Amino acid sequence: MLWARLLAYVTGTVDQELLLRNEYLMAENRILRGQIKGRLLLSEGEKATLAEIAHRLGRKVLEDVAAAAKPDTILGWYRKLIANKFDGLVGMDFFTTEVLTFKGLTTYYVLFFIHLETRRVNLAGFTPYPDQEWMEQQARNITMEEWGSLRGCCYLLHDRDAKFC
Repeated sequence: MLWARLLAYVTGTVDQELLLRNEYLMAENRILRGQIKGRLLLSEGEKATLAEIAHRLGRKVLEDVAAAAKPDTILGWYRKLIANKFDGLVGMDFFTTEVLTFKGLTTYYVLFFIHLETRRVNLAGFTPYPDQEWMEQQARNITMEEWGSLRGCCYLLHDRDAKFC
């Protein structure tokens, strides 16, 4: 059990050092913030850096340590950052459903698109035989300049299903 005591001592020392570093940085931030008149002007990159760290810290800790802006503001930057990552990103896939027809149960393939930023789902079409001709027509429909649901989208995600080739 000697190694357990040694491990406890080492981790305790590391924790104490981290606590002291944090205490020093918080004091330094308070002093520097007191010397700055007016609002801090942060770049978008600086806001993104603070927002990512703030999200990991959580609101409770952020209320104690945030000096550049209020916690609500910083967490708002994080929400905006996440929303921007999904802007223009659309996913597409198929799902199947069994439909009762005059010929009995038939498997239909339903093609859908989901806009990841808004989570809006568009059903593009359905068919029992998703061949190349049908897929090309769906691609024309969904990318129409006037009313296609992929207007303003930059990236399309899909799996390697043979129906997409």
